[in-house]
Amino acid sequence: MNFYYYLQAWMIRLEKLKEEVATMITSSIACSLLERLQLVDALERLCVDHLFEEQINDLLVQISSTNVMDCDDLHTVALWFYLLRKHGYRVSQDVFVKFKDEGGCFAVNSPRDILTLYNAAYLGTHGEIILGEAISFAKRYLESTLPNLEGLLAHETKCALSIPLPRRVRIYEAKDHILTYEKEHATHEVILELAKLSSNIMQLHYQEELKIISRWWKDLQVESRLSFARDRIVECYFWIVGVYFEPKHSRGRIILTMVIAIVTLLDDIYDIYGSTEECEVFTRCMERWDRKAAHDIPEYMKFVYEKEQRKKIDFKVLSRFKG
Repeated sequence: MNFYYYLQAWMIRLEKLKEEVATMITSSIACSLLERLQLVDALERLCVDHLFEEQINDLLVQISSTNVMDCDDLHTVALWFYLLRKHGYRVSQDVFVKFKDEGGCFAVNSPRDILTLYNAAYLGTHGEIILGEAISFAKRYLESTLPNLEGLLAHETKCALSIPLPRRVRIYEAKDHILTYEKEHATHEVILELAKLSSNIMQLHYQEELKIISRWWKDLQVESRLSFARDRIVECYFWIVGVYFEPKHSRGRIILTMVIAIVTLLDDIYDIYGSTEECEVFTRCMERWDRKAAHDIPEYMKFVYEKEQRKKIDFKVLSRFKG
């Protein structure tokens, strides 16, 4: 009851905020290149970009047509490169040539410039020498300047040196970035409110999905029947949330969590508990996918085999679950 009450109230407010932010994105064509880049970057790091896929794609088309070869601001060029590479645009590493000398050093105006370059360079491909040199230089520079940095920049630099931005899982960092975005000077209050509200709505979705998955796992009676098996259903769920965090993927998250949980059971049988002979018989049984073939396998394997077949029924039920 509480779930649907809060969800309905929040969705009404969400739609209003979406309209305002969509207008903001559309009208940003009159803004500078850096402002447009920062807008897209903020929406993505706050994990609300899925609400504006069409508008962001249109904006990226405009941004991709911008000639940055005449731009002398490393931060702008690096952010341009990062966002376009991230979205599959074929942009050349040569945009960084003018910032680099023969010794492999890059022109430094501020640590922020180098931090953006460092993250952008991790979207390089094999053989892109300039980006490789950018990573090496930026890492040395950031490590040496980190003790002198303060506030948000120090925090972002420390995080980037630990795990570069392109290698992080966005949804797990969204809440932290909401706090960071709230402290920035160029904060858009509408976007901030939208990010907080969207985060709350997604949390409600995740809680409901976990209830469904937890009931399913409990009904399997794995804990009582297979004492050797790992009980990591919540961990399995969070793996999938890291890949598909948007509310529209609700059914997919539930199904893939079930698949991973069953595969984990099979992995425990083969790697931990079952003998070689038992596993060979079990493999033949699985390949035949015939209940009659299950009479030769041990009871604990029969239990898992029956759960495997039941999984097909569970998926048919979930196919009618909207989300």
